[in-house]
Formats: sequence, C-alpha cells, structure tokens
Amino acid sequence: MAKSEVKRNYRLVFGKDDVRGKCGKQRLQQWKDDVESGKRRSLTKAEQHEQAAYRIRREVAGRHPMSFERRESLSFDISRKKAKDKIERLQMIKELAEL
Repeated sequence: MAKSEVKRNYRLVFGKDDVRGKCGKQRLQQWKDDVESGKRRSLTKAEQHEQAAYRIRREVAGRHPMSFERRESLSFDISRKKAKDKIERLQMIKELAEL
C-alpha cells in the first residue's frame, strides 16, 4: 500500500491526519508495533549505533558549518591565545608593582 493510500485511509477511518511519528515516543511505539506485527524487523545493536551516530553527525553538521576537528583546533588556539595574553598582562602588572 502506498504512503498516500495509508494517509487517505487513516483520514477516512479516524477523521484526522496521521499524527504518528510526530514525536519520539510515538515513533518508537509505532516501530515496536510494526516489529510485533512483522512489518519490520528489529534493528541489531550495530545498526542502532550506526543510526545514532548518523543522527548526531547530521545534528552537529546542521548546527556548526565547520568540521568538528577544525572547530576543536580553533577553540584550542583561542584558549591558548587567551592564556598567553593573561600571562603577559600578569607580567606587566608584576613589573609595574616592582617599580
């Protein structure tokens, strides 16, 4: 059965649009129901990890246009520069105090 047919039938039976999959709990419940009825097979642990990793990568890519490694090195450079500035400032204060 095509997706549009399912939607149409759902609308005819329940008088509203198909709201399944709108949130995580409903999606998970739907998946479990499908597994029990034999429509889908349950995922192996490896497949679950793969999906989670993909989801996280996609999320990170969406939130940060830069690659993860580049972002990490930039933040490290920035923190190193801040530390260097702080040390220089402290040395200047020390020199002024000695005068």
